[in-house]
Amino acid sequence: GDTGDFFIFSGDQNSTSQLTLRNSFDGTSDSSKGEFEVNEDTRHFRVTINGKVKSGEIRIIVDYPGGDTFKDMTINSAAEISFSQSVRISEEEPDKYVGDWSYKVIADEAKGSYSLSIMTH
Repeated sequence: GDTGDFFIFSGDQNSTSQLTLRNSFDGTSDSSKGEFEVNEDTRHFRVTINGKVKSGEIRIIVDYPGGDTFKDMTINSAAEISFSQSVRISEEEPDKYVGDWSYKVIADEAKGSYSLSIMTH
């Protein structure tokens, strides 16, 4: 197996991996993207998004491997955001979840910070 990335793992049922991204912005506009792998041994995963901005906004998009959107959330000055969603992967429907998920973070003149955390086990 490939041990280069700490959030890619193989068959041990007890293994848990977590990828956490954090950033803060001081009125800047910026975007970044990346991906993470869910393999066929994964039975559960959880996506957690936290964020708070004084002005502007931070948009976080998490997409399924096929390109459909799992979560599209905008953090603005209206409220502090704390979101968590757990998914149990059934053996009948793994194709929707197994593969390379992608995420995108778009800051638009944002003053604030966010964290995006993805845990699989």
